[in-house]
Parts: sequence; structure tokens; C-alpha cells
Amino acid sequence: MDFLNYNFSLLSDTFAHGAYQTQNFNRPELRAPSVKGMIRWWHKSLGFSEQDAGILFGQAIGQTNASRVTIRVSPVSPVQTERADFMPHKGQNGGSKAAIKPGTQYDLVLTQRRESLPPALWDQLKRAAEAWLLLGGIGQRSNRSAGS
Repeated sequence: MDFLNYNFSLLSDTFAHGAYQTQNFNRPELRAPSVKGMIRWWHKSLGFSEQDAGILFGQAIGQTNASRVTIRVSPVSPVQTERADFMPHKGQNGGSKAAIKPGTQYDLVLTQRRESLPPALWDQLKRAAEAWLLLGGIGQRSNRSAGS
């Protein structure tokens, strides 16, 4: 079975959170569904069709089908977190929030499910994943250099 394996490091504080986002219990985590969403966004941004995205990532509208790709994200070492300025340009009024520390490394593994994908779709997936890894971000404030 074909798979793609990438190792990447976070370049900045990453405000990525799951279900637990209250002030008293705010544990940052990098989750596979979030990464899948970002790779799907890059797939669309690269100009690939919505029909191809539905085959790769699944779709719930029209002809429904499950994703043909499994995405796994796992930390290489224990994830370290810290309180970081959420909006540093606002000084004390910007507040702070728990974030994953820069330098934290992850493995990203993309695997085909069930029958093999056509080579053209596999290439699209590879290009979208690499675009996200080279140009993208994840989490809150990612369009402002956090989560790079």
C-alpha cells in the first residue's frame, strides 16, 4: 500500500486546540482532522476539482462517500506547551493563551484506504500536502505568522 511520510517542525507558537478550550483547561493539540482540513484547502487552492477532493477526502453532499485517505499526525517527542502572547501587537491587552512551543516535531503520514487511488489523484494529494507543509499554517492566528 502506498503512503507518504513527512516530518515537520513548528516554526512559531501554535494555537491549535481541540474540544477543550476553556480558560481553566486549555490544552493545545494538533489533530489529524485539522490537518486534513488544511490539506483539503490547499488542494482546492491549487485548482484541483471539487469532485477529486470528494474522492480523496470524502463528501457528505450529493453522492456521499468516505475518505479514501487516512491522515495521521503524531508528535515525535512529548509535546511541550507554554503561555504565549496571543496578540503581541496589543501589548498587555492582547492576552496570552496556551500554545505548542516552536520546534515541536511531528510525523505526518498519509495512507490510501481500501483500493488504490489513481496515480493522478495520488499526485494531487502529494502536491496539496507539500504546499501546506511549505506555505501553510494551522491554528488560531495562523494568517498572522502563528502556527507556521
